[in-house]
Amino acid sequence: NPIPIFILALPRRDPSRRSAQMKATCLPLLQTFARSYSAAVMPFFMQRQDTPANQLTENIRRIWDFDGTKPATPLTLTQEELEILLSKHSLEQDGALFRYAHDISQHLFGNRVAVRGILEFSNHCMKNCKYCGIRRDKGKSIYRYMIPDEVLIERSIAAQKAGFQSMVYQSGELNFPKQIDRMENLVRTIKELTKKDSPDGQGLNIVLSIGELSRRDYKRLLDAGTNRYLLRIESSNPELYRELHPADHSWERRRDCLRDLSDLGYQMGTGFLIGVPYQKVHHLAQDILFLKSSNADMIGMGPYVPADKTPLGDLWYRQFAVLEAEKGPEIKTQWANDIVDLTMRMYALARITLHDVNIAATTALRALDPLAQVQGLQAGCNVLMPNLTPAKYREGYEIYKEKAHLDEGTQGPIDTVTRVARAAGKVIRWNQYGDSMHHAIRMAQRTKPLLQK
Repeated sequence: NPIPIFILALPRRDPSRRSAQMKATCLPLLQTFARSYSAAVMPFFMQRQDTPANQLTENIRRIWDFDGTKPATPLTLTQEELEILLSKHSLEQDGALFRYAHDISQHLFGNRVAVRGILEFSNHCMKNCKYCGIRRDKGKSIYRYMIPDEVLIERSIAAQKAGFQSMVYQSGELNFPKQIDRMENLVRTIKELTKKDSPDGQGLNIVLSIGELSRRDYKRLLDAGTNRYLLRIESSNPELYRELHPADHSWERRRDCLRDLSDLGYQMGTGFLIGVPYQKVHHLAQDILFLKSSNADMIGMGPYVPADKTPLGDLWYRQFAVLEAEKGPEIKTQWANDIVDLTMRMYALARITLHDVNIAATTALRALDPLAQVQGLQAGCNVLMPNLTPAKYREGYEIYKEKAHLDEGTQGPIDTVTRVARAAGKVIRWNQYGDSMHHAIRMAQRTKPLLQK
């Protein structure tokens, strides 16, 4: 986003006259530029949209008129309907959307919320995503770490004793053969050591989120006992994906990995960044449709929170410096509120469109609003994923600002999810796997992957 520079030809004589003339000439130009530039970078989700009556389809009216007297049902929404429902409207319309999604969720799960503990076991990463706080180019400017296997095993056993039966092992992307060998052995060990205290005698339900691998390596990890795999594609639009990643990152490669995971029988999870720079409403509508066509079993998506000293983070800070200069410091509060509302609309529409998938109310929400996860559970989400990473490693996995300070301590994450669930009128399903209903149905029907080339 280049910023124009004005070069003015002014008289060289009479400094006082030149100063007055410069103020009279430059100030209006700069004010005009500031107005036009801020309008250009104001995110779409901060601008209210009024929908003409002739664009209100039966599906949209059914959602916005929902009063709970009749049960909500899943809907097949078009790209155009999704764009309207994702846009900023009145509080009443958003409230009806959230109630509709929540009603579907209640019929599926009752007031129960599934939990998965997260262990972020390494921040070494070979990728260089433009938004990420642990990207490759950060090098040694951040504390790089790899949690030893014995610590991960100890933490996993302790988490199971505390009531967790599903654990997510997440790291930066490293697809070296030694790393795959390590993960295969780690999965086998954890499964064996946690069998006796698990619901079905098979050990902890293991979720891996370690990036793009070969189909062969995915199969190895599945055979070792991995149950689920989370690989966020970040955008279903290849052009937007290329804005968010350097040239050596391939959208097609990531899509093919999702296809492999689904085909192999994993509970496959994916998701997107919401409200990221360059994103428009039609991108998010496409994302919802992509989730449907990809046959995803789990959804993990959340708001974009800028990370310091990253290309997209630097862009965000520059843009909001312009907006703040014109509109005042409250613009950042408005942004935080609006991006949370947009995330809620994405959660709600995912529930309405995809019906029986697992949807997590991401921890990133609490970096923007301490009550946002509660809202997520009331807008269609049914999963919470507290961070159980040992405190000494937290600072190293700050993929966005303030992340390290969420869920501090050992008991903290348990207290937090219990409090969040209770505030949403729900209870935690301790000592249960919380498997995806969608996956169970998909595997029973032997549905072939629906990802389109």
